[in-house]
Amino acid sequence: MGVKISNTASSPNAIIFPEGPWDMQSSVAISILFTPNTSIVDGNRLFCKNVSASTVQSWGLRFSTNQLSGSWYESTVQLSATIIDSVTFSNNGLWSQVILVYDASKSSGDKAKVYVNGQFVLDFDTVTTNPDVTATAFSIGKDQRTGNNGAPIDVAEFEVYEGAFSIEDARIAYNGGRFLRFQDMGYKPSHYYPLLGGGSMTKREKVGSLNATGSGVTPANRHPAMWYLSKKGRSRPGMRGR
Repeated sequence: MGVKISNTASSPNAIIFPEGPWDMQSSVAISILFTPNTSIVDGNRLFCKNVSASTVQSWGLRFSTNQLSGSWYESTVQLSATIIDSVTFSNNGLWSQVILVYDASKSSGDKAKVYVNGQFVLDFDTVTTNPDVTATAFSIGKDQRTGNNGAPIDVAEFEVYEGAFSIEDARIAYNGGRFLRFQDMGYKPSHYYPLLGGGSMTKREKVGSLNATGSGVTPANRHPAMWYLSKKGRSRPGMRGR
């Protein structure tokens, strides 16, 4: 089952990760499956890398009027993601897959995009440089810099693939709501977290060695429909892919 993150005013619970591929220095795709567990408030963070810093490079995704919004700081300049397709999130028990893609090979203004359930929803069409934020870790469920703006969400199946990832890949990953992991698509993940259980404890990953820490999270007692959990779709983490 997934884990529940609750927003507790200025000290939200969260899942915190050590240094990893969050600095967007090379191509990477980050996938997260989540569902709100109560009403979302404007400014709640889905995940971020030091996003409230106005003087250093950083990035993050937050909620605004129950939709996704994005911020990207290049030095002292804050860039916002252009909304391509609006998707509204509500506490209706439905799980969503958000995939943020950074493609270092793309030209300036075409490096970072966000997909929700196979739809292209946000375009960071003003991003020109790599946001190297090497001094701060990455977090799900709060602002990594200020420690507030948490999001009340249940989270499961968080993973990372370090390579190019297209809109067609995002559509395949959604799989009509029976979500695919990267490895199920033939892509070898560099990090994979089932995100099970609760408490302030280590969240051990199944691929790689970047164990995360759950701060005040509790068991969600629910999990999204996954292709690999069906009878015909069973596979072992990290055993397939390229």
